[in-house]
Amino acid sequence: MIIVALLAALMTDESTQTAWMDQLREADRLTAENKLAEAETAYIAARKQAEKSSADQLPLAITLEHMGRYYQSLGRLLEAERFYVAAFGIVERTLGGVTEIGIKLALDLSATYLELDKPSKAELVIRRILRKSDELSASDRAIMLAELASVLACKQEFRAAELLFMEALPVFERDPRRVFRERTIITLSNVSTIYMQTGRFAQARIYSDRARALLGTLSDPPIVLVFKTTANAAAVSARTGEADETDFLFQSAIKFCETKLGRDYYLLGPVMNNYALFLRKAGRRADAKMMSRRARALLVRFNRENLTGLTIDASAFR
Repeated sequence: MIIVALLAALMTDESTQTAWMDQLREADRLTAENKLAEAETAYIAARKQAEKSSADQLPLAITLEHMGRYYQSLGRLLEAERFYVAAFGIVERTLGGVTEIGIKLALDLSATYLELDKPSKAELVIRRILRKSDELSASDRAIMLAELASVLACKQEFRAAELLFMEALPVFERDPRRVFRERTIITLSNVSTIYMQTGRFAQARIYSDRARALLGTLSDPPIVLVFKTTANAAAVSARTGEADETDFLFQSAIKFCETKLGRDYYLLGPVMNNYALFLRKAGRRADAKMMSRRARALLVRFNRENLTGLTIDASAFR
């Protein structure tokens, strides 16, 4: 909520400002408490408040960003895309140049495009920011390079992606702030995925283990980060570890996600599909069939809601 706090100083109508900020915080609170229908209603109310808050439209952009994040968390990515695009457009028109909120929205939009299997659109957004590299701090430039690497990896341009990840990684590792420790974990996992895709399994294991070790040093790490890092480790272990270890990692990732994010969380489908493949190879055909059925149901639902033909690898990077 740092951006919201900074914006408060720019808004002249104090009563409208207070009403908008209170409504937005209420919507965020309801989302955190998993009261999703109430949260959606609260976001709509916050949007209406924002539309009359300020002539510069920044309150509206921030509200749309929160709404995009809400819909993205539900796997309703077409709706998330619409809100992120609108917010990004407002920020570019209003502030121009490179700003904190502009960079955040570019990353949000890129992530949504990648999950919708639209890497070319994601690349356009990220390169638009990188063209203004003289306005970027060293850390922001590294963030954008890592995001571009994720895009290129999704396009299977693995060598170019690896080089960009390796350029960004030392910047993240040198920065002691928690957000950069989290970015280090993400980058290590992404590099391990590239090594898996290019047949360098021993190196994949090293980077996956590094990601998990660093994750273990964080207190109260982000839920999605834990889920994705563990799921990636399971996929790596399927090629480099013992069967018991792989089974444990897959089950840990799935159980953690079901507990924290729900049994229908949209990123469970690809992980369950990978687990089903492992179970089938291990000769556990009944377990594999059951897991494959659950994975298919989640993927069909996601594809129907987002009008995609998503493959199981579409969200492998990030």
